Amino acid sequence: MQRLQTESEAMAREDSLPGNAFKDVLRDHLKGRAEDDIQQLVDDALIQLKASRDADIPYPELFTEDADGNHGLFLNTLKRQDKDARENYVNQILATIDTSRESVRPGELKKAITLVDPHIDASHMNRYLRWVYRDAGDNVDAAKPIDRSSLVNRLNSTLVHMHHKTEAKAKAALS
Repeated sequence: MQRLQTESEAMAREDSLPGNAFKDVLRDHLKGRAEDDIQQLVDDALIQLKASRDADIPYPELFTEDADGNHGLFLNTLKRQDKDARENYVNQILATIDTSRESVRPGELKKAITLVDPHIDASHMNRYLRWVYRDAGDNVDAAKPIDRSSLVNRLNSTLVHMHHKTEAKAKAALS
């Protein structure tokens, strides 16, 4: 979310973006997100701001909270979409792991993630494995297997997400 604000600053005019530019920033930041989800975010931003379709989007107002600490419609939708995408990603990983055993070894998890997410880079893979097998310290490969329920809880409680080809290309270009 912070990246969304930072990236859009270059295009901003007085802390607002034209609607089509706002949609482009969302698309760029939320790689792989379905077009319907992007449109839902734009629609929710317009509803929250009580703005018309052709109005500029004063995007900083979308990242505020009320006196009780509640976020607006836009952020609530974004958080829901992120949670749904994370749960889908975790379920895809779990579907590739042998269900006949109660626990999962690091090598099995790494293989499952690679099958589901072929564009994941080494840094994200290592972060995910270190989070799940955090009791192993730096030697994740030697970690004891973890039970499936703990695996699900740990994956769902961190920022795991599907990586896309364009992300991998961008990261390689920066190297």
